[in-house]
Amino acid sequence: MRYLLSLLLSLGLFLQACSQTQNGSTTWTFTNKQIKGNNYQLRVECKLKPHYHIWSMNVGGDGLMYPPSIVFTPSKDYELVGKMKEEGKKIIKELLKGEPPFNYYENKVTFVQEVKLKKPTTIHGKYSYQVCDTVKCDLPVENVPFQFKLNDVVLTEADTTSNTETAASPSDDTTQPVVAANPGSNETATTTGPPSTSEKTTPDTTGKSEALGDLSKLSMWEILLIAFLAGLAAVTTPCIYSMVPLTVSLFTKQNNDRKQGIRKAIFYAISIVVIFAILGMAITAIWGSDGLYKISTNWIANIFFFVLFVIFGLSFLGAFEIKLPSTWSTAADKKSNASSYLGIFFMALTLVIVSFSCTSAFIGGIAVLASRGSFWGPLLGFGAFGLGLGLPFAFFAMFPGYLKNLEKPGGWQNALKVTLGFLELALAMKFLSNADLAKGWRLLDREIFIAIWIVMSILLGLYLLGKIKFFNDSELKKNYFDIPYLSTFRLILAGACFTFAVILAPGLIGAPLNGLSAFLPPMG
Repeated sequence: MRYLLSLLLSLGLFLQACSQTQNGSTTWTFTNKQIKGNNYQLRVECKLKPHYHIWSMNVGGDGLMYPPSIVFTPSKDYELVGKMKEEGKKIIKELLKGEPPFNYYENKVTFVQEVKLKKPTTIHGKYSYQVCDTVKCDLPVENVPFQFKLNDVVLTEADTTSNTETAASPSDDTTQPVVAANPGSNETATTTGPPSTSEKTTPDTTGKSEALGDLSKLSMWEILLIAFLAGLAAVTTPCIYSMVPLTVSLFTKQNNDRKQGIRKAIFYAISIVVIFAILGMAITAIWGSDGLYKISTNWIANIFFFVLFVIFGLSFLGAFEIKLPSTWSTAADKKSNASSYLGIFFMALTLVIVSFSCTSAFIGGIAVLASRGSFWGPLLGFGAFGLGLGLPFAFFAMFPGYLKNLEKPGGWQNALKVTLGFLELALAMKFLSNADLAKGWRLLDREIFIAIWIVMSILLGLYLLGKIKFFNDSELKKNYFDIPYLSTFRLILAGACFTFAVILAPGLIGAPLNGLSAFLPPMG
């Protein structure tokens, strides 16, 4: 279960990490046009550089391409009328031999949605898209915010027709309307209103991108679950694991009233949650949700995350130990005691500071993951992490009899750290790949990336088999005949590592590896 929780955490981080920019290949313009009474057209125009094309919402082909999606935030102030339409010169062409033809646009396409306004308002939404050239397709840009400001309109009871456009939206004489489903919007939400000044926005294409397909669209509940599991996994690290029985015994034995001891232990666990929640609030207060999102998706930030996770990985492999300034823990420890609730809070703070060398990798991952959420993402993400970390303290305080069932600290904890170290290094490669794809450095082409992952998988497998030793490793357990042996679970994990390496191997000679395409650099 310890290894499984760690694997789930890393998988969740992988799903958030795949990103690439569109290299300024598109320009997006947003205008609105009154068509009748309180009904308006919201027009989203995409202009493309030469040799680039964008898919139709009805993309056709083999079904693996990423169609554009324009999603309006539901509101009682407006309602959508009908489905979204496409205006432009659609090209229908067979790109892959034997596959159905693909539908796409070159130069320009306009997506049109009719809305009916119930009151003056600002209509918000997000759009995502993918562009391709004659050689390759960029990774999708997702969840770019936009808005139509219709705050100053005067609603009318009578239906009056007007064709006045509030901002110029160049049109092609050769364009033809094409009705297509809006894949992401709620068909019951739309807005209308008299003409007003529309906004023209060109997204910062150097940083707004996410993972491939639906894999990256983690809900807040999924982020909370991953953060909670990360907290539980962090409990198994050496810095915290040995503190569980000691801390619980301190509360339950130093109080004549066992119930009072339990209350203090639970307060200790709650304090851990509060400390991490405060950390999440501080992150949001400093950068804000949008700023944190931009940081996490920028190519420079991806380089920073690459360096950060390499440091975390090497630390877990035993190269060095990451510690916060000792003065922090000393100051917190002076104010901590088990006799007052304020002292208990500082005990929890001391634990958080002292255990940073073990939890830093988890904290860094949660920061990246929480940046994909809403304004409350960091607060809730770090709070869930603290809940997973503090829950065992509360559980064993209520049921102290289970403490004797805890496995004694030992070599298995360092084995867990080393395993996490390899996973951190693999994740670091993904961050470097994101920046490499964005800037076109060609440092980590698909084959090189796959080769690095194969080597890491084999090294981890050899380590789990006991063929590779690190500084803090202990000897394998011995049986009755004084012969070292592997546990069944460790052998299964080693086999999984070698199996993963074999699965990756065909990618070196051009195999698509469809099941892993969301994690690997694109072909070509």
